[in-house]
Parts: sequence; C-alpha cells; structure tokens
Amino acid sequence: MFRSKNRLLTAALAYATAGIPVVPPTRAVRSPGGGWACSCGSACLAPAAHPEVKAEWTRDPDAIRAIWTANEPPNICITSGEAVALWRVPLTTGAYAMRLFEHQRPAVWHGDWIIATAAPTIDAQVFDLPHGVSYLRPAEPVLAPPSILPDSWRRLSWRECPAFPTMAPPATEPVLAILQIVDRELRVTPQHY
Repeated sequence: MFRSKNRLLTAALAYATAGIPVVPPTRAVRSPGGGWACSCGSACLAPAAHPEVKAEWTRDPDAIRAIWTANEPPNICITSGEAVALWRVPLTTGAYAMRLFEHQRPAVWHGDWIIATAAPTIDAQVFDLPHGVSYLRPAEPVLAPPSILPDSWRRLSWRECPAFPTMAPPATEPVLAILQIVDRELRVTPQHY
C-alpha cells in the first residue's frame, strides 16, 4: 500500500534534532453524544492535547520512530526546555503583535497564540510579563504543528516561521519587549469589536 510522507514523524524528528522534547498526546475519540472526547476517559480541559499517562518526553530518534511510524501516527506535543521557551499569549495581544514581529520571525500559531523563542538567558520567572502572557514551564505540553486539531480536523502550522524548528527561533528579550509595547497600546487604546 502506498503511503504519503509521514509529516508527523518528520516534524517529531526535527523538534528532537533542535533539542526540543516531544511526547505523543492522547487521542480524540467519538463520545456517545456524537462529539469528540479525550481518550484519557476523563472530562479533561485539553482533550487530545496532553501526554498519555505513561508517555515520556524524549529526543531519542529511535524512540520517536517507534512511536510515529504507526499506521495512524499520533499528534505531537512539545514543551519548553534548554533549546526553546514557549509563551502563551492572549488572542488580542498576539494578533496586534503580529504586525511588529516582522523582523523577529517567532514561531506563532493561532488559537491561544503560542510563541516560541530561544531559551531565555535568565530565569523566565524574572521577566515582567505583559498582561495575560505566561511562560509554559518544562513538561507543560503544547500541541505542536503539524498536529491536527480534533475539533476541526485542521492541521496546525507555525504562522510566522514555517521553517521552525529547523530555523532557530528569535531571542526571548526582543519578543517580550514587543509584547510589552502591544500590551501598553491595548491598555491605552479602546478596542472596538
């Protein structure tokens, strides 16, 4: 049987090569009511977007091949670590920041915006973060491209830096400085929706 390129395997290996740990998340399963539920069996807040109970974070290519060469490979979760810092950014702040990120090229995807930067040179807890922006600590999972969102079957992609993780993310400090500027603008300028 002919099989197209396994984008999930390719991406999982690329994340690992860049020093970013990966883990397979739970899966979306049909619920009795006709919608989608998490395979963990609980009413979790992140269906099909958190690690399986016994899954371990890895950067080992052999372990990754063993997981992602299945007939139906799982999605991918990544986390902050030595090679990358992940930041959750409110939707409005992220949307406004996109116009200022032209030269920074951070890896960003739509939803709650998730911004990937190089690991900060100082402890991430020291930063004075803009309103609503949070640092995702190591082992805190993020569903990563090219995973498929279970509720819409839409494939995630890195918006401003499609070559991530093969292309290094920008430094943390300039990206957070842009988010600070946007946060100040949003607090001064009334929003019309």
